[in-house]
Amino acid sequence: MGCRFFSVETRELASVLRLNSLDGTNRLTRACVLSLNGAFDDLARAPRPVIITGNEKFFSAGADLNEIGALTAPEGYEFSHLGQNLMNTIERFPALVCAAISGYCMGGGLDLALACHRRIAAPSASHLWTSRRRVRTDHRLGWDAEASPADWKSKGAGNVCDCEKARRTRSTADRAGGCGER
Repeated sequence: MGCRFFSVETRELASVLRLNSLDGTNRLTRACVLSLNGAFDDLARAPRPVIITGNEKFFSAGADLNEIGALTAPEGYEFSHLGQNLMNTIERFPALVCAAISGYCMGGGLDLALACHRRIAAPSASHLWTSRRRVRTDHRLGWDAEASPADWKSKGAGNVCDCEKARRTRSTADRAGGCGER
């Protein structure tokens, strides 16, 4: 399974979904997000753990800002819902989903990592979150519009999961303050 945006390799204990792009930044374009939604629908038919990763320099640079800038308001709204659907699909996936982060993890790429049940970051990982205007509405404005840098610790962003803590349920780990020590 795979496409031009990612490859999926089935290993003994898990499937590895490796984001890839020609320029190596692993941007989350509309076509990529649609393909990832389809891949997770396919993977859910025979659930097993999934590891999402990128390359040494980029986990993901997030959304393609050139593409976003060219969208009309209705297209932008639709794109935000596509991204939210992907994040919700990953969060509700019936098996463990881990983000293995190396290099830059920015914007929507960080939202993608935060949607995973667990994340592990290499020493080279750099998490960047662009400040969003916090607006309270009935709709989420981004892929994870309620997340802020203060939420990272509670969601475990940038933390390394050790084996004992990784065995806990997600809610137990979240109540314990995230997943692991730095």
